Order: sequence, then C-alpha cells, then structure tokens
Amino acid sequence: MLRPIVASKWIVFREPKGAYLREKYSGSPKLTGEIWDLTELAYVTLKMCDGTKNVREILEEVSKLVGNNIPMLESAGAFIVGAVEKGILVNNNSYEGYHFPEHGSAIRYFPMHLAIELTDKCNLRCGHCYRDSGPNLGSFLPKKRLLSILSEAYDYGVQSIELSGGEPTIHPDIDAMLDFTLQNFGAVALLTNGTRITDSICDLLVSYNERSFVQIDLDGPTALEHDSLRGIPGSFEKAVCAIARLSKNGVRVRVAMSLHRGNVDTIEQTYELACNLGAHLFLCSPVMAIGRATEEMVLPWDDLKRSSELLEKLADKDPKRVLKASELKRLSGKLGANCGAGSRSITIGPDGDIRPCFLVNKKSHRYKNIIAESLSNALAGAPLEFFRTLEPPSLEICLDCQFNAYCFGCIARPLLAWDRAKKSGLKIECLWDRETGFSEELGFSM
Repeated sequence: MLRPIVASKWIVFREPKGAYLREKYSGSPKLTGEIWDLTELAYVTLKMCDGTKNVREILEEVSKLVGNNIPMLESAGAFIVGAVEKGILVNNNSYEGYHFPEHGSAIRYFPMHLAIELTDKCNLRCGHCYRDSGPNLGSFLPKKRLLSILSEAYDYGVQSIELSGGEPTIHPDIDAMLDFTLQNFGAVALLTNGTRITDSICDLLVSYNERSFVQIDLDGPTALEHDSLRGIPGSFEKAVCAIARLSKNGVRVRVAMSLHRGNVDTIEQTYELACNLGAHLFLCSPVMAIGRATEEMVLPWDDLKRSSELLEKLADKDPKRVLKASELKRLSGKLGANCGAGSRSITIGPDGDIRPCFLVNKKSHRYKNIIAESLSNALAGAPLEFFRTLEPPSLEICLDCQFNAYCFGCIARPLLAWDRAKKSGLKIECLWDRETGFSEELGFSM
C-alpha cells in the first residue's frame, strides 16, 4: 500500500502567500530546475505525505481541515495522484530519517537563486559589456561579507548560485568563494571569459562536477571575430583551451555567443567549434545597447529573425545542446510569462547593491544594499512580492507603443527602452508602467 513521501529530487519552497515545488539541480541547463506552484491545499496535503499514512488516511486528515467540502477533498486526491504520476511523490521504503524538504519562509519572501557579481574589474575590454567593466575598475565584494551573505542564503534554502563580474576569476578570493559555494549549494555557475582558469579553479570545478557549471564566452569560430569584440589579442585561444580542458575533465561547459552585426553570419561555425571542444551547451544572445554596447552593434530585425530561425534548426538537430536566449525566444513566441527576476532570482553587484536583474544597472533602479545589513533585512524592504506576480509587457497592454516588440516578455526592457527614448529626445508614456505601477513600486519615475 502506498505511503507517499516527497521524492528526494524535489524541495518545497515556502512563501508568505503560498509555496512551490522546485526540482533540485541535476546537470540540466536550468540552474533552478522545474517549478510547480502549490495552492494552500496542495501544500498541506503534501506535508501530510510523511511516509506514515496511506492515501486514505491522508485524505481523512485533510477532511478534518476542510470538513465535508467534497470538491476540496477530490482536489486533494487528484493532487496526490498527479504528484505520484509525475514522480513528485514516491512510496516510502524506509520512514526512518525522512524530513519534509521545506525551505524558505512563511514570514518573508526570499529568492531561490542569487546572481553575484564579485567585481566590476575585468582583464578584457569587451565592446558590448553591459556593466562597462574593464581593467581600470576595482570594486570587489569583500570575502568576509560575501561569506556571511552566502551563509545566510544557505540557511534560507537558496540552492543555486551564479558567480560573475566583471571577470569573477580576478577576485582575490575566488578559490575560497568557489570552494564554499560548491560545498554548500546544489548548483554553482561560474560565468567567465575563460582566460584565467587556473589549476586550482579547474581542480575545484572538477571535484564538484556534479554541481558545477561554467559559462565561457566564444564570439566566433576564429580569433578574428572573438578578439575584435573582446578587445585583447589572444583571448580566443585562451577561451578555446579553457572550454576543451574543462569539458575533457567532466565539467559542464556552456559556450555563450554574443550576437552582433560583425559575427551574426558565423553562428553555425561557432556551434560546430563548441561541439568539437566538447561543450555541453551552446547559447546565443543578441547584444543590447546598454553599458558599452552601441546601437550600431545591435542586430536589425531581419538578422534577429534569421538568427532565431537558424538556431531553431540547430536545436531541432541537437536539442540537448542548443539553447536560445530569451531575446530570441520572444521571436518564436516561446517566452515564459514571468522569468522570476526580482523575486525568485536577484542580482547582487560588487558594490553590494541588490537589483532585480543584471540588466537593471542604474543606481536609481536598485532597491537595497547588503554591505551594512543582513541579506534577510535588506530583502525585507525589497518588493519581492510585487515582482513575484508582476506580468511582463505584453501586446495586450503595449499594442500602441513603438517599443512593444523590444519590451515584450521582459520586465527590464521597459527601463532600457525608456532610457533609449530619453537619450534620443523622445517623450513617451510607458503603458505597461501605468498599468502595473512598476516605477512607483521601485520609487523612481519613468
């Protein structure tokens, strides 16, 4: 007789107004895994699945809470059946040692993913850098403060960490940061240009290859395309060597290609090179006119559409390796409703500022700082609940706006569009902002 418990690959993340199930990282491209929202009834039912009761006994317990509400009892029963079919609930073979896998908080919202920009310093001078990073900058998140943030994040059940920059491997304590995150979190991604992968960094990533994940930039099949964008000769050769070395040693590597007017015709050749180097994944993302990137670098609509169609064909041929960035997904109508920016995922900059997304990079658009206070206190005053239910721009709201194709499906792009319009001397009213109260919630004007 079935005495269900939550399968070990799932955890429950509690929030003030509900809960959701999330799949633990298992080497998939998605660091956060699959997510299922839970109603209050589903959450209570799931918690009763502790391995000591069969389904009939669980429903009897539910009936004590809902009374003779037949539809709710039927809903609870259907939830159990569906959860068993999806592998969320499994039969308890040994009750001993089972603990309900609950994280988060019923008091305050907390993200499940942290993207941490360790520094704004970089050894390259990439022409499209969204942070405008470079060799002359030098902000670093202090080791002591960073370890405190990470410890607190662990206590709240955060399981995936992304370390980026600038160039994260420039941070003087990168080995210690990697060691701590790889020991304590289910998934750790290192976003790097691949030019500074030392033996110690490689050894750490290899030692935890079941939970480590590395993204390395590769902007063309030869040094001509790559080095011209990255600004430093020899960066292509170092990136290629890093991809091959890590892949050969069992580390999952995602090759990321930044698409612009100068390399858009080399997608297929770059993909083939990534495959030959052993890369686990291949991702293309169009350059956006933020940071150092200029409007002249941005792909025109026809090139965007052509790129999207080519990647669609490559994905059909190699679905486990080829990914499409959200900017390209929007062209094929495959963009999700809410990406989780500002709620399930937040970005922490090298100055300690908390931002809803890495694209939101202006001081006026940041809502807290963690240098002088704990992460939980900083997030207590952040609008995570607002972002949790925020609907991104849609054609329904933005049909009459000239920027609708640009903003569609992304909560950060209206800010970028507004800045672009302002720089061009255009006066626009953001219909999405008026509908959602976005700027008012964050305390600035659009």
